[in-house]
Amino acid sequence: MQSPLLFFTFEAPPTFLDGDLDHLFDFSHDMSSPKPVKMTYSRYRPLCMEIDCNRAAQSGSYCIKHGGGKKCQISNCAKAAQSKGLCKAHGGGARCQVPGCFKSSQGGGKCRAHGGGKRCAYDGCDRGTQRGNFCAQHGGTVNCRVAMCTRRDRGGGYCESHRKDFVCKVSECQRLARKDNFCTQHYRRLCKVNSECTL
Repeated sequence: MQSPLLFFTFEAPPTFLDGDLDHLFDFSHDMSSPKPVKMTYSRYRPLCMEIDCNRAAQSGSYCIKHGGGKKCQISNCAKAAQSKGLCKAHGGGARCQVPGCFKSSQGGGKCRAHGGGKRCAYDGCDRGTQRGNFCAQHGGTVNCRVAMCTRRDRGGGYCESHRKDFVCKVSECQRLARKDNFCTQHYRRLCKVNSECTL
């Protein structure tokens, strides 16, 4: 008996028109790159070793405020260098743009004397602010903490006369002493780093 013949039909694979692929690959949305997220530099650097300080550490494991970073090249100056290896007091950083003026710029390309920095909040006053958004004449000052002294605070709570008894013992340093008669920056540099607490 003869076996029945089997017939197989082959169909060509389906073809896709451009429109048929839309459900597989959706190119209708915006493929442009998203806006970059601003990342703070300190997130990738260790924090300052000073207790309760959240600033990014510079060279020396401390932030600039607590003595880290590059220092001014002037002998015995512990301030942070701004440019050319110098701090603002010794010529580093931006200068006032008024011809003949070499003071540090406080904002807007000018020093305080020529209109830079914040102005007094008192109506009609264009003096530079001291404290609390006011100039010295309109209450922007604090008196010396020494009893019966009516002089103005010149830093650290003392007037120019009384703060001389509390300044760092490093020559020409005007910061107030914090430990062993050194300011914070000089104590860290001379005692902690170099282990030399004597001058």
